[in-house]
Amino acid sequence: MTATEQGWALARLQEVHKGIRADLATLEQAVAALDEGRPDAEQAAAALADLSFRKPGWSLRAFCAEFCSFIHDHHSVENAVVFPSVLRFAGDRPGIKETVARLQAEHQQLVAYVDEAEQAIAALPDTGAVTAAQAAIGRLAAHLTAHLAYEEESLAEALNEMSRQVTPAQLGVPEPPPGHVASR
Repeated sequence: MTATEQGWALARLQEVHKGIRADLATLEQAVAALDEGRPDAEQAAAALADLSFRKPGWSLRAFCAEFCSFIHDHHSVENAVVFPSVLRFAGDRPGIKETVARLQAEHQQLVAYVDEAEQAIAALPDTGAVTAAQAAIGRLAAHLTAHLAYEEESLAEALNEMSRQVTPAQLGVPEPPPGHVASR
């Protein structure tokens, strides 16, 4: 791998983040569908209909619970495996320890936004819950997308350095199954 090529570690992180962004967009559309006054409610309802044949409230709760669980799991893996590996193989890069510490702190902050979103969706269809759910999902989306962008940008060189030194198999990272969806 040359210095300008993307390594396997960065490519995998970006692939997972792409899935997270897609699922977050679906969640935002589904919550928007609950507000019948919006002009795009039909399109958002169609996105929700793709999730399940069951009633929208059940589908939205199930999808949100799965998504929120995945975010918690993803951050746990990053904290337990990815960040220690980055520090082990690229820890001499200037500022990398501070970057990892910031990302771990953001993971802790995101727990509150993820939990708030899941609780707000679980409260549906109670009166006023739609507005609260939309606000909670909006806050989650804002903070999570900013975190993902920062993580990709700030770890790119370190992940590529790690990719030059070690293979996924050497770290015990399984190959993704053919045709897998990154976020599920």
